[in-house]
Amino acid sequence: MIKIAKILLMSLTLIIATINSYCLSQPATQEEPGYRVPGQTLPQSQTQTAMPQMHNVNLGQRVSGDYMIESVAHQASGRYEWQNNQLVWVPAEPNTNIHFEVFLRDARSRTILPYSNVVLGIYDQNNRLVESKPMAFMWHPVTGYHYGNNFTVPATGNYSVRINATPPEFARANKALGNRWCQPVSVTYTNVRLTPMGQLVE
Repeated sequence: MIKIAKILLMSLTLIIATINSYCLSQPATQEEPGYRVPGQTLPQSQTQTAMPQMHNVNLGQRVSGDYMIESVAHQASGRYEWQNNQLVWVPAEPNTNIHFEVFLRDARSRTILPYSNVVLGIYDQNNRLVESKPMAFMWHPVTGYHYGNNFTVPATGNYSVRINATPPEFARANKALGNRWCQPVSVTYTNVRLTPMGQLVE
């Protein structure tokens, strides 16, 4: 009985080794677009059809506690929204002229954090609120998962952009490492040169 068990164990070990060897010999698959970071691009054949010409303003990265926040701005754009069990295309609101994307990440792994309430506010040079809106969690074929919304910038100038986010509301596994992203976070970008960019032709 012991001899049979040893033979079975040896056979299983050989099978596992063969599987591992095969997996390691295979070429790496292309990364899922939803996990791309800003600045990465899809193959040109895909971006030609999926991407209108965008003019980006990169606000940069900020690290605060367990969070890393990155934001970019471009022309106002429409989006698909889930309505009545289907996707419905919703064009950009007529008066909007700029779109902000906010990437809320874990500061260590840079993993995108969903299920947070993210609010972005634009302030003029006198610290007066120009506009504030909640940001929708969405996906883009190039920049991936992020929070975004359209805004209206009244004129070209220097502004402050303030981003507030609540702790993400999803379960955390691992008792030793899962106790994180427990506090709200707020970051402010100052002297950001913004201009009414108009709307993407989509």
